[in-house]
Amino acid sequence: MVVREGKIVEVGEYSELSVRFSSGGPIVHFKDSLIMPGFIDSHIHYPQYKVISSYGTSLLEWLNKYTFVEEQ
Repeated sequence: MVVREGKIVEVGEYSELSVRFSSGGPIVHFKDSLIMPGFIDSHIHYPQYKVISSYGTSLLEWLNKYTFVEEQ
């Protein structure tokens, strides 16, 4: 994997990438490791979309006052 400025720019076999990207930059070997991107939880509960960001002093108050009402 080739990373430039914090972004993955190429993925492939070391034998190919080492020839194409021989700039002298650091090579890091992550033996027995899994490299994966970060994840952003972008899911939504559809019945609650109208009350997203509704004010509530506590979770339970918010659920009782807005969310549960919307879901009925």
